[in-house]
Amino acid sequence: LLILYARQSYKIYNNYYKLTVGDLNGVTVQSEASIPIGTKTAYLTLEDAIKEKFDKVLCDVPCSGLGVIFKKPDIKYKSTDAYKGLPSVQYDILSNCAKYVKKGGILVYSTCTLNSMENEKNVEKFLCENKDFSPCDFEIGTIKSSKGGYTFLPHITSTDGFFVARLIKNK
Repeated sequence: LLILYARQSYKIYNNYYKLTVGDLNGVTVQSEASIPIGTKTAYLTLEDAIKEKFDKVLCDVPCSGLGVIFKKPDIKYKSTDAYKGLPSVQYDILSNCAKYVKKGGILVYSTCTLNSMENEKNVEKFLCENKDFSPCDFEIGTIKSSKGGYTFLPHITSTDGFFVARLIKNK
């Protein structure tokens, strides 16, 4: 919990103070909260203050690392059981990060794996459950995404293997 200090800017509205939040560790954050009159101290969480405030959010989630197996050969000796819970954790992170994207903003989801359960399937599930987001195609040089996502395959792109999806929050 972070304490955000109002810049002594408030209005009385229907027996509530309406506080406008000012500085957070030297960074100006604009947010409002309705606080009942008579309240001596008001606390807002960081989540309250920055919800739907960002133009772009990058979600680089923990993953199985199967796309970088050439650089980290020890990955191939891990049990696949170690990766079974990852898609759920990744999905939770993606869903949480989505709260901070403002309307018209971009949410980027990335992994360093080639596992479709961690990549396309997570994005498909997210889009089904979050109708306020849509895939947003992108181009990087000669690479063109499809349905907002692209899997970088080492033998085609001469890069590590990884996945990127670009999603836009509808206005």
